[in-house]
Amino acid sequence: MIILNGKKVRNPLSILKLIKEYGYSNNICIILNGKVIRKIYWDKVKLKDGDEVEIVGFVGGG
Repeated sequence: MIILNGKKVRNPLSILKLIKEYGYSNNICIILNGKVIRKIYWDKVKLKDGDEVEIVGFVGGG
């Protein structure tokens, strides 16, 4: 299990799988255990049980 935006969820084992499984767009920021993960590393970073992930979306306006 990992913590995703404050809720316990099944560990999908990678950031890229997490994004696909929960239907997030690419227009987001991933924070893993307090550190921002650059998009170029999303397919390389593996998630471990107990990791805390925050996903922040960007909203444009005018």
